[in-house]
Amino acid sequence: AATARWITSTSACKKDSEPPSAPVTIGSGHLRVSFTFMNGTDTFHLADLLHDGAGHVIRFDTVRFFISGIHLVNDAAVVIAQYPTMYELFDAAQPNTQFDLGNLKAQHVHAFVFNVGVDSLANHANPGTAAPPLNDLSMHVDMATGYKFAVLTGHVDSNDNGVIDAGDATFHYVIATDALLGEDEFHVHHDLAVGEQYIIQGWADMSVVLSGVDVMAHPTTTTLDDLPLATQISDSLVSSLGPDPDE
Repeated sequence: AATARWITSTSACKKDSEPPSAPVTIGSGHLRVSFTFMNGTDTFHLADLLHDGAGHVIRFDTVRFFISGIHLVNDAAVVIAQYPTMYELFDAAQPNTQFDLGNLKAQHVHAFVFNVGVDSLANHANPGTAAPPLNDLSMHVDMATGYKFAVLTGHVDSNDNGVIDAGDATFHYVIATDALLGEDEFHVHHDLAVGEQYIIQGWADMSVVLSGVDVMAHPTTTTLDDLPLATQISDSLVSSLGPDPDE
């Protein structure tokens, strides 16, 4: 088996420490995916103060969401690899998440394609018998609704003094139901070489997720009680995910 150094799709200043080399099948390269939570062009932290669509200061306390339906396509939009049983749970309490896609025959990788949420089959399966991360009961509603595809909680500057302090109001958004399974892709445009170990780098820009929502006026949704708001937040979350914009 051949091994090689890890190469990332980001500039050097954003590169994480190199993971240990993995075995590479002859004639193949090896792929990993790395997602970093961002605040614009800076690394995101849960203590960061952001702004909602009405200009209110907000601070996230929780940001968690699933991705599934992962596959890779070439320039002809032909699927060259798919991972139907791979589910990842991203959590902003851990600013960077990496996961392994394994070996892939050396070829051009055009795009990384995925869903935000959990596919319908797994969404209505029993979480009590599921493998991690689908066994996380805090991310499950009930058998009919399925999983919480995303959970966003935090505080909003309800006394309008420009900071988050004791007594400020809270917000709590849950995105769920099959109808709100998001779809996203971003371009990789990389020729995977034999023996290469390559990291596909993506990020989630938290500064845009609630940039179209007046959090003071609309502080909660469980999806079913305010489907238009949940749809708006779901769409914004999907649009916040993408490749390193410098690439």
